[in-house]
Amino acid sequence: MKSVSKQIAELDAFFDNFRGNRVSNDGEARKSFENCYKEFHCILIWQNFIDNSNTIDDQEKIFFNEMTSDIAHSIVSSILDLYKPSKMALRSAIENSWRTLMLMENQKIDDIKTVYDLYLKLKELNSEVNIVLQPINELKQMYTYLCDYVHSSTPMHMDFRIKFKTISTRNQNEQSTCFKIIQKTCSNINKSLFVKKQHAVVKMHHSQADWLRDRLPATFKRQAARL
Repeated sequence: MKSVSKQIAELDAFFDNFRGNRVSNDGEARKSFENCYKEFHCILIWQNFIDNSNTIDDQEKIFFNEMTSDIAHSIVSSILDLYKPSKMALRSAIENSWRTLMLMENQKIDDIKTVYDLYLKLKELNSEVNIVLQPINELKQMYTYLCDYVHSSTPMHMDFRIKFKTISTRNQNEQSTCFKIIQKTCSNINKSLFVKKQHAVVKMHHSQADWLRDRLPATFKRQAARL
């Protein structure tokens, strides 16, 4: 094997010449990326509202900020072809979305020891509100899917990229899949937030409120309006 110092020098040289590839201008990956970012824009609208609110608890702001950061990391990792890190960051985003929703219910989360207990408590609190329960359950399904990659459950959930120059290798099908998962995650988070904070939507600038509403199915909006 090469000496450690030579390996470090080669790694430095690799990053000196590293140029991340942007998402291609056409094809399924580009379409998936643009759809993904439209849903992420909803999260950024909520982020802006929460950051500028004087009535939202600091702890709620902290976990919402971290959730948004997790999603941003997941998107950038997908663009850079780091698909497993993208999935790991997205799993963390789902966890923090549940913590945020719990805090919106004025629930304490410090004593909840496991993520599964967090999910069960959130599910219990919303057991009679199906339009909130449905996106929470869909997030749970996605969380389970992402856990297989985090825990390397089977060879198909492993990465096997060892050489530094192969770690960021483009696979358009895998990239497209990552964007679709992020899109679905953001969509379900937006649904949950829309129901919990309908009063906030009417206070937003009309362009932001319209964007949030336009991303939601008509049947969902009708059901939310009845609450």
